[in-house]
This record gives sequence, C-alpha cells and structure tokens, in this order.
Amino acid sequence: QFERATGNADFSAVYEWQRYVLSLYLSMSGMTAFGYGNVILSTTVELVYQIFIAFLQIVFYAFVLGTLMHYIVRVDEATVAHKEWMKSVHTYCAKRKLPSALAERVRTYYEFQHRKHSSGSDAIFEQMPNAMRVRVASAQFFRHVQLAWPFRGCSSNFVEQVVVALKMRYLMPGEVLFSSGEGARELVWCVAGVLETTSKDGFRGVVRGDHGEGQVVGEVAFLVGVLHPYGATASCD
Repeated sequence: QFERATGNADFSAVYEWQRYVLSLYLSMSGMTAFGYGNVILSTTVELVYQIFIAFLQIVFYAFVLGTLMHYIVRVDEATVAHKEWMKSVHTYCAKRKLPSALAERVRTYYEFQHRKHSSGSDAIFEQMPNAMRVRVASAQFFRHVQLAWPFRGCSSNFVEQVVVALKMRYLMPGEVLFSSGEGARELVWCVAGVLETTSKDGFRGVVRGDHGEGQVVGEVAFLVGVLHPYGATASCD
C-alpha cells in the first residue's frame, strides 16, 4: 500500500508528511475494519479521502452506539435514590442490632412504600394549580367524604376543602394503622382493601373498601378528641 500510494518502496525516502498520512490511514483502517487488502488506494488524495470517510464512520458509530447504550442502561434517578435509601435503612438496622425478623420487616416496609409511590403521583398532584387539584381530588374522593356519616349534609365547598387535604396511604398486610388507647391524629377512609378493628373488650369488626363509599375509620376519637376506643390493622387476607 505504501509503495502504491507514494511510488517509492523505501519508507524513509519519502516526505515526512506522507509517512504521517499513511500511518493515520492505517490506524483508521484498523479502527474501522475498512480495507485490509480489499480496497487498494493509489494516491495520497485517496488516502486523505479514506481517512475522512473513516473518521465520519467512527463518529457515526460512536453516536449510534452511545445513544443505544444510553437507553439500554439508563437508570431512573428515583431508583438510584431508593437504593441509597435502602442502604441507609440496612445500616440503621445493623447499628442498632435489631432482631433479624424486625430488621427484615423494616426493609420490607420501605420496599413496599417505594413500589406504591414510584409512579410519582404525589409530586404530579402537588404541581397542579389549586383549582385543578380540587377537581382531581374531588373526582377520586368526593363521594367517600360526602357519604361518611360525620360529613353528611355538609356543603360541597367544605367537602372539597377536605378532599384536597387527603393523602393516599398504603398499608402492608398486618400493619397497624392505630392502636386502642392512642390519641387520634388523623381521620381515615378505607377506599380499598380490608381493615380489621379490635376493641379493648375483644369485640372485632371489619371495614371493607368494597362495601361502598364513605367507609371512615377513627372518626369518633378524631372528632370528639378522645382516645381511640379500638385499634385498626390492615388485614392479612
């Protein structure tokens, strides 16, 4: 190839720039797998032209492969943050030497909450203008609040203010919502699933989200300002 392009078989007898051009061509050919005897160039102009084509080929492949790998290995920021959080949870349990069963339950709780909130629905709701939040929250929860016995007969404006303040909460099977004798800090609606209630005297009840809208829990203690007369736990069934 050197002799055909320069007309001289002696590598040291040609101009230095010709040696650089040929060296660059051979390196580009090696990187792009172009030629290797199948393509024979006869002039220096052809060498320069081939170097230019090989450079474009390298840039094109780098762009295509880079873009492809970006979509293949792209990592969600929320997933990365969750993994870092779970490392912190693991360290927390280890430093406090929690029993293995309890530590596993703590980790399971955070994994469960991550799966439920990974869609980012709370952040989407908070970014909405106030009028839109009222309409969205009313579409989800207006009937649940309106049909709960403490709010029957209340004006629509009052019910709308209540539904906007509601926060979705997910309970693991067996997770305690509140215990008998605790102070009331929140009013809860069961919109899906089953809550089991147990009073101090052993009386058991069930609140089911599929029994219709308005399934409210803990309303007496919350509205009257007394301790909860019963406890509520998410059903394991």
